[in-house]
Amino acid sequence: MTPRHPPRLEDWPFITTHNPSPSSNTRLRQVALVAQDLDLARTLLTKCIGTEVVYEDPDVARWGLRNFIIAIGGDFIEVVSPTEAGTSAGRLLEKRGDGGYMIIMQCENAAAQRDLVTQRGLAKVIFTQEQHGNICVQYHPSGIAGATLSNQNLLFSAF
Repeated sequence: MTPRHPPRLEDWPFITTHNPSPSSNTRLRQVALVAQDLDLARTLLTKCIGTEVVYEDPDVARWGLRNFIIAIGGDFIEVVSPTEAGTSAGRLLEKRGDGGYMIIMQCENAAAQRDLVTQRGLAKVIFTQEQHGNICVQYHPSGIAGATLSNQNLLFSAF
């Protein structure tokens, strides 16, 4: 087995400003957190930040999760919580407790980023969805040392 090295910024050229690539206009769109107690997390975030829940995605149930999303400016914070045993969110909670879960980047061309990441062997694609010209690609967390990275190009936002 080839030993894995810690992630290095130079391995991920599309998140640097000095190295243009097919997806150099990438921005942080959303941070997802994982919490054991979703209702407590909702109360704490909405009261502390002074915002409201803007969306609860019923589709995350297919991964054994519940969630809520709050908006801050043009960005989002999502909190997920497992509803079933054996989920990646549940394993992460058991390992590290409440905390970070996923980084969601918005870009012009998620397909080009996916090709670059897989060609360089940086991460394994674990999920791809294409719908209405939008592409969502998620990578296995081992590629960036413990968080799931998702790249999305969005022609329109559901929020």
